[in-house]
Order: sequence, then structure tokens, then C-alpha cells
Amino acid sequence: MPSLAIPGRLATLEIDPGSGSVPYGGIIDITMNVNVDELETTTHDSAGSRSYIPNHDDVTLDVSGRWFDGDPGQEVVLTAIFAKTTFDFTFQMETSAGKKVYTGSAFATTANPSGPLDDTGGMDVTFRCSSVIQSVQP
Repeated sequence: MPSLAIPGRLATLEIDPGSGSVPYGGIIDITMNVNVDELETTTHDSAGSRSYIPNHDDVTLDVSGRWFDGDPGQEVVLTAIFAKTTFDFTFQMETSAGKKVYTGSAFATTANPSGPLDDTGGMDVTFRCSSVIQSVQP
């Protein structure tokens, strides 16, 4: 069976503040963290074992990248974090036809532009996703 693995560098992120989608440039690493809250349902009838059911999900996107002054996507995020506004996003692990596309609404919770002494400028951001994340496989 052929491998289904893909190079991680194929991932893309687009940001739409409501005026049109723009690519987020300079990405080194992007991670979509999905956590599901759990509700304990243990009762006296649980035979000494705890039992749980899934509850709400909690999704963040962590983006590590290079600082690209004037990059449209980075500009949207920097503007949005100071204005405390939300934006829509589209995240793909690869852009080939028929591959999954994740869309939703988010806001930036952290932005860390950095100018290190012995490396290139960086821009790390965390997005808090809000509401339902859609996963579409065209």
C-alpha cells in the first residue's frame, strides 16, 4: 500500500477579515490543536469505574513563521489583535484537489513579532477558533 504521508510544507492558511481572503505568508510551522472537553458521568452504578462523555470542543491554531513586513495575512492579524476583532480562516494541510479544507472564525490571542540578534525576524501567533469549525473535503 502506498504511503499517505505528505510533506508538512504543503500546508496553507488564508485569512479573511471581511474584505476578501489573503494568504498568510512566512509560515514555518502550523498546528491545529483540537481538544474535546469531557463530562464525568460516574454514578454509584458505575461498578467502581469512572465514566465520561464528550462535550464541547476547543480549537486553536498555532502559527510559527518568519516576519514578512507588509505580508497581507500578517497585517490582518496584527490589526485584528489590537482591534480585538475576529476574522475567518481557511486552513489546508495540502492544496491538491479533493483534500480537506478547514474553515471557521477566529481571533488572535497572542502575536509575538521577534527581532533576534542571530536569526531572521519571526512572527508567532495563536488563534482561538470560535464557533463551529467546518471540515470540508471537496
